[in-house]
Amino acid sequence: MHRQSLSLVGVSLVLASNVAGCAPAPAATAQGTVVRAEIKSAALADNLIGNPDTREYYVYLPPGYYTSGKRYPVVYALHWYGGHAVQWIEYGLPGIMDNLVGQGQAREMIFVFPDGDSKSVESWFMSSATIGDYEAYITKDLVGKIDSTYRTLPGRNSRGIMGCSMGGTAAFHLGLRYPDVFGVVVSMSSPTLDLEHDPRWQMAASQYQFNPQTVGDLLRYDFHDAARLSMAAVAAPNPGKPPLYFDLPFRLVHGRAEIVPEVFDKINNTLDPLQSDIRAYLGQPVRWRGFMIYDDTNDSHPVPGVSAHSVRASRLADQVLTQAGIEHEFRQIKGTHCDLSITPVIEFFDTRLMH
Repeated sequence: MHRQSLSLVGVSLVLASNVAGCAPAPAATAQGTVVRAEIKSAALADNLIGNPDTREYYVYLPPGYYTSGKRYPVVYALHWYGGHAVQWIEYGLPGIMDNLVGQGQAREMIFVFPDGDSKSVESWFMSSATIGDYEAYITKDLVGKIDSTYRTLPGRNSRGIMGCSMGGTAAFHLGLRYPDVFGVVVSMSSPTLDLEHDPRWQMAASQYQFNPQTVGDLLRYDFHDAARLSMAAVAAPNPGKPPLYFDLPFRLVHGRAEIVPEVFDKINNTLDPLQSDIRAYLGQPVRWRGFMIYDDTNDSHPVPGVSAHSVRASRLADQVLTQAGIEHEFRQIKGTHCDLSITPVIEFFDTRLMH
């Protein structure tokens, strides 16, 4: 197997060819190792907008991986909106993990960083005919690939999922939908809770000025507009409307923009995990080993109203889960969006996952 070692965020990075069942072994190191590889996902094939089915992913292997012969619990870390698989590594998670292990504050775990990019700007790690089946890509294709390639503890009791912002929404959603796959879940700074009262929707509508004619046009939009359009690609697919293949959440009426109520309702019901996802979770026989909402006060957000909405939405999530009788933890700390200490999250996985 050909490989090349580089330095990244205090860990060894190994570039590996995609050989099933084989993980490359670097030179001995006191630090963890980050492996970059690819997966060809059957779940992402044949989507309407042509999202690629071959995806890059990264794996953090703990310092003792190549010398211990042990099997390890696994945490899947989903990136935020506008991000990429590598960004949790750039964020410094592998180095933080190394430090916690070295100081005896956490046991060794494997972390997996998948790619959730989409030509519709973002996928939210969810599924539609328009963008592809990102849920099966994560819960079946990638989980199967990781378990067959690395020495994991291949069961829900030893498998967790986390994410921040878009990744936090996806972790919330996938955790509720697939408790048989992920036994421990952490949702950080989820931006789609309580969409009905989210001021960013009205702001996006007020800035909406033209109708996109190609998928590439979506990139011309303001950040908030593009986020809402990407939600529509997930929640309102429409094979009869090429080349976008989804219903738009905004429309221009006599030169004035407004929200399309029926499309917004689909988005709210699909992307807000406090909607149908909780019913799906309660209808399944298994329960999490741990779930945590980990949020910020977002008190320095530059957009008026967003800070107050973020605080209210995360507290609403806590209330809804409590009323539904779903055991969980709720932590809210002073900070800004996704600018949170990752140490409590790692410690949560360490104590809840089966080693």
